[in-house]
Amino acid sequence: MISRIEKTVLLVEKALKELIAEGRKVNQYAIEKRAGLSNGALNYNTKAYHKLKDKIRIIKEEAEPKKKNARQTAFDKENLANALRLKEKYYKQKNLYREKLRYSEARRLELQFQLFHIQQYIMHLEEKGYTELNVVSFNINKEKKITYKTNRTFSSYQRT
Repeated sequence: MISRIEKTVLLVEKALKELIAEGRKVNQYAIEKRAGLSNGALNYNTKAYHKLKDKIRIIKEEAEPKKKNARQTAFDKENLANALRLKEKYYKQKNLYREKLRYSEARRLELQFQLFHIQQYIMHLEEKGYTELNVVSFNINKEKKITYKTNRTFSSYQRT
């Protein structure tokens, strides 16, 4: 024997299939009317009715995508324009910083090259005895690591 709830579920499922086949609007009121039920009959607190209402909601969402009103459409366009403006701004900023980084790296390498030659020149002067300086020498490895050596001498040099 079928319970009253099970009978109602069968009627609702049949009405749902008919509405979908006819291409009509699917909502709780239309299904209840087609099934011969009173308005709000599916609002009773039973698991079977909750499952049916979830099924109706899913079918309704698939059949009718959410429509945007004019205000929301304008808001979306404004957000899109704002996002594009910010994207362009940050793209320009990124390129500016990238260029500054290239310039800074080139400048660093040039200064490092000059420092190396100045130290070589000072060491040459020390070898010839023209000056008495404490030179910090450095070497550049292939991994671009710089190592420093202190060349400390306390004896006096004489010119030759």
